[in-house]
Amino acid sequence: IDICGGEAGPVIDITNEATLPKRATITLRRSKLDRLIGHHIADEQVTDILRRLGCEVTEGKDEWQA
Repeated sequence: IDICGGEAGPVIDITNEATLPKRATITLRRSKLDRLIGHHIADEQVTDILRRLGCEVTEGKDEWQA
């Protein structure tokens, strides 16, 4: 645009939801989280982190599904 002039047009997003891959459900277990990190993180903080990453979180006993 700087070289040839003109203006940028609008962005058009056409998405066919049927062709997108399905989101996989991941399970994060407390025991594995503590072992990998080497530190205990409060349940509320784990849930908050997953939500800020864009996950829809379901909390269970000592695990999270996102």
